[in-house]
Amino acid sequence: MDVKQEFLFSFPKNDKEAIRFSIREFKGQVYFEARLFFKSDKGEWLPTKKGLTLSIGHYGEFRKGVQKIGEQVSVLDKAA
Repeated sequence: MDVKQEFLFSFPKNDKEAIRFSIREFKGQVYFEARLFFKSDKGEWLPTKKGLTLSIGHYGEFRKGVQKIGEQVSVLDKAA
């Protein structure tokens, strides 16, 4: 299987789960993803099926969406 993956950023969701961002190559195509990982009983971080994987060509639109979320969060923070 032709898979290369590079983890770029991770943050804890709770004590047993983390969100990981990565760039991945699969069969000659490049993807970016955000995936939920969980800590196994052995202490290893393992991926779940919960996540988002998009081709690198979708990154611009994805970024626009994240920017819109950031703007709304800012508005909500100011209202609180």
